[in-house]
Amino acid sequence: MDKVLNFDFERERERGIDFYYRSAKPLLRDSTHVKISLFYDKGGTNFFTGNANPRGFSVSVSIVERKNSCESFILGSGYRHCLKETKRYAAKWLPELRDEAIAKGKEILEMKQSEFFAPDHRPLSVIAQEIRRTWDNIYFGAAPYLDALAQLNSIDDKFGYDDAASIVRYFLSNAQTWRGDDARRIKAELKALI
Repeated sequence: MDKVLNFDFERERERGIDFYYRSAKPLLRDSTHVKISLFYDKGGTNFFTGNANPRGFSVSVSIVERKNSCESFILGSGYRHCLKETKRYAAKWLPELRDEAIAKGKEILEMKQSEFFAPDHRPLSVIAQEIRRTWDNIYFGAAPYLDALAQLNSIDDKFGYDDAASIVRYFLSNAQTWRGDDARRIKAELKALI
């Protein structure tokens, strides 16, 4: 992850520190920075998840768009992890937990790459549009899987109870009557994803 993220700047705030990184890989939703925050949380109920947040120092990872002095983000996106439970705030913990927070933030980014970074391949919905343009008489067995592909972006997405990789496999097994240069190229692109 160190090759992907380039440190941009840090900002101290009340009871916390924010670290901003520029990414060598494109981020989702026109975001410009990966933000790793170390902060003190008083704990209590998280109204988005219904879970109880522990009291103490936590790290959060999210993607944000920064323009001029404004920062925008999607509410409820990102991940949070409690680093150290404490009964009250103590400023001495911020410098001590700094390196651990950055390491944990990068670990979260590594585990959840599909939720932060744009995929390296074309979105599945774009591939489905091209299939519809190039396949004149779509086989009835492939049609429902093509409809499902049109609703997906990444190979990590889900459609109902099926994951995108299964839908691609079902489509390919039902697209054997589709022939030609476009068919070979697009089928190879889909096979490379699974």
